[in-house]
Amino acid sequence: MGGSVLISGEAKLAISRQNLNYYASLANFYTIYDLRRLLPGQTYLYLLCYAWKRYRQLTDNLVEALSHHMKKLEDETKVKTNKQYFQEQARRQETPQVGRLLLLGAGRGLTELTG
Repeated sequence: MGGSVLISGEAKLAISRQNLNYYASLANFYTIYDLRRLLPGQTYLYLLCYAWKRYRQLTDNLVEALSHHMKKLEDETKVKTNKQYFQEQARRQETPQVGRLLLLGAGRGLTELTG
């Protein structure tokens, strides 16, 4: 999007990012009294640039927070998945031994019945 700012849904105001930051800083620098004494268009420009800069800061912070929480969730999921994987591997190693015992027991039952 660069430094262009959309005004009233139709016109674009082509301002460099440096100028946008400068005008936003002026809106922050001037008091409300000073802003009211400026030309209405000038005040509108300063306030628009200030609002745009704050909007960008807010969205950047939200994206950063979401990224942080997604990374945390991914790490927690990875730990839980690995834990479950190793538990399942341990259970599977025990299962063949149980299966052999069952086969031995079933084999004896069959030989007793047939013998």
